[in-house]
Amino acid sequence: MTTGRTSRHRHRRGPDPFCCVDGPGYRDGVTPHLPVLAVRSAPPPTSSRAATVPFRSDLLAFGVVASGAGWAGVAVNRAAGRPDSMDSPGSLVWLLSPLAAAAVLRRVRHGAFLPLRPADAVASSGTHRTLAWGTAVLVYPAVTAGALGLGRAAGLVDLSRADVAGLGRSIATALGPALVKNLVEESCWRGYLTEELLRAGVGRVPLNLTVGAVWAAWHVPYYLRFLPEADMRAVLDVPRRAFAAVAAGVILAWTPLYTEVYALTRSVWPGVVMHAVEDAVVNPSAMATGIRYTRAGQWLVSPVVGAVTSAAYTAVGWALGRLGRALRGPVR
Repeated sequence: MTTGRTSRHRHRRGPDPFCCVDGPGYRDGVTPHLPVLAVRSAPPPTSSRAATVPFRSDLLAFGVVASGAGWAGVAVNRAAGRPDSMDSPGSLVWLLSPLAAAAVLRRVRHGAFLPLRPADAVASSGTHRTLAWGTAVLVYPAVTAGALGLGRAAGLVDLSRADVAGLGRSIATALGPALVKNLVEESCWRGYLTEELLRAGVGRVPLNLTVGAVWAAWHVPYYLRFLPEADMRAVLDVPRRAFAAVAAGVILAWTPLYTEVYALTRSVWPGVVMHAVEDAVVNPSAMATGIRYTRAGQWLVSPVVGAVTSAAYTAVGWALGRLGRALRGPVR
């Protein structure tokens, strides 16, 4: 690492290069009488945001495990003679393998199985916590409601048969299991991978691309194998491979939002709640409850894969990051 240029001096007398050097006023090797100056050590270099993700074997290992977990689950189902579904043993392999890998790799590198929090994050201000929790609870309902309103105004969504009571029941039923499932997920993507990249000083763009790519790769077997066909086509009526490609792009678009909510507190809990609200609110709004979308409506304003909603989540994440860094000062 380059810390600055050093000057080479030809010494005339004395063992200390700071006492006898060539230069103006030095004649015949005679050192003039100079006032004693205090010598300060150079200040530590300020941290800078890395343009790329540093190569680390532990991060590579985590990416490999996360990307292959679902396919390992498919192999387990084949060996057990079970069809691929979310009720199969393979789905547990898919869900739990990244969590186990994160715990082991964290133990090897940091000596702890559980997620780590920096000391300054523990003392984060009430403003940061309010921003994180407010976003976690409100962003998905707000964007979903806005998208449905926009879609209705544009003739892309038919709300005439919407079952509001049924939507409420779906949300209440889904919220509890979603909290458990997303505690597992967020402990991996934010509690481990995002935290490690933040500690390494990686800038937001490469960080979000890395986390989003690993997160999307982990989901691909779910879209191709575990997700029921009817549920997939209720969201977007396309072949499975096309759906997986679109959904992977959506995950990349959502990643900045999750990164910034996590960075405000360096706690997984706001992300767990936000992800659970997404599962409980967004999915029923797209797949059930009598809400009907036109073909264009699915692509544009679907709460799950719509281009408008995805752009909105990216914009909220970007704005939240700018606001959080302005309140905090130095970038974390």
